[in-house]
Amino acid sequence: MRVFKELGEQIQRAWHARNYNEQCFTDIVVETLRRSSRWVHDFSLEDYVTWLQGLDSLPPQGDFKAGLDQTPLIVFESGRFYLGLYFWRDLVTTIHRPNAHDVYGVLRGRCLEARYSFERSETYFNSHLLWGDLTFSEIRNLTPGSLTTQAPEDIHSLYSLDDLSVVLVARTNAALRAGPAYEYCPPGVAVDPFYREPLRERQLQTLTILSETSETLYLRMAFALVRMADVETVYRVLENLASSSNRFAAQLAHAAELAEARFGEVIQAFLQSFRGRFRDRLILGEQRAAKDSMARLLWTLAHIKPGREAVLKTVAAHFPEVSPQDVVADWLEGFSTYPKDELKVDEVSAFLARRLFMGDGPEQAVRALGRVYGEEAVGDAVPQLLAQCESLRHHLVFSAFL
Repeated sequence: MRVFKELGEQIQRAWHARNYNEQCFTDIVVETLRRSSRWVHDFSLEDYVTWLQGLDSLPPQGDFKAGLDQTPLIVFESGRFYLGLYFWRDLVTTIHRPNAHDVYGVLRGRCLEARYSFERSETYFNSHLLWGDLTFSEIRNLTPGSLTTQAPEDIHSLYSLDDLSVVLVARTNAALRAGPAYEYCPPGVAVDPFYREPLRERQLQTLTILSETSETLYLRMAFALVRMADVETVYRVLENLASSSNRFAAQLAHAAELAEARFGEVIQAFLQSFRGRFRDRLILGEQRAAKDSMARLLWTLAHIKPGREAVLKTVAAHFPEVSPQDVVADWLEGFSTYPKDELKVDEVSAFLARRLFMGDGPEQAVRALGRVYGEEAVGDAVPQLLAQCESLRHHLVFSAFL
């Protein structure tokens, strides 16, 4: 692992020469890593294990209790930045802004990075809770030797596609950071996950206990907070109500009405973000359970929802030997026999989804259905079938591809 110490020293010298200008950090790291490929070609798990088991000590490790998928094993630390190794299995990060200058370099395995932009609404509450429009920008395919950079204002999410991905990170230290490190929930809610106000946290902890022990007191306290508390607390209370699945659906709707009367249309954005989390849990559960790399990639793309063209380009980049259009179309049609009821569709819906993904418009897809099943079978159902085509664009999975 000597190569990482040498890299750290080279970066330290070059950054010192630029007066530790934060704006130069990522460029210096990228230039240093591109000058030599030893950092990726010389890395092996066997060498890493041999190195680690023979050590007497390590550089300061930060929150080492969180695990190597959450915090990196730091291999070089200068006081102003560090180099570390992440070991990712089934990694799916939130959409977040880390608020640091980062460079990621893939040593082993394949990853996807999704990039986003956020335009803040004119309605401003405070720096811990923002509202606006979150927009997907691009996908980056990361394979061994790939580099990707992150400035404090950049927004992204990361996914590992293989059983184990090992990634080198170069990151400026926390002391150089300014402002919250947001997590983003579509369609456009940004939350500072590290801000904790003691009273609010105790209120929410009490709510969670009451939801399991005294429904009457739970609802009394929840509605009292919705009527009186600040918008950030109300967001967390509505989130708590929504987390109970359909148990408090009617109460959530009423609480949202009360909150909307106080704070306006931002409450609808909150509710949309809560509904999106149900979709996230379902799709990411399937992604983690996927047995082959193609299925894992497709479930990952279903979660990101990058659009049809980005899906085709990404599949082609990872599996150049197959037709990406045929692979995705076959996968969509397979949902007619999918084992989970929440995702399974009937045979006609699966056929229409396939045709829509292949480029047909709704009318063309319905005509194709008639050619396969017979015009008589379609008959007077054309208006319903056209409506069915439209509804497929809102399906939990198909919406990412149509």
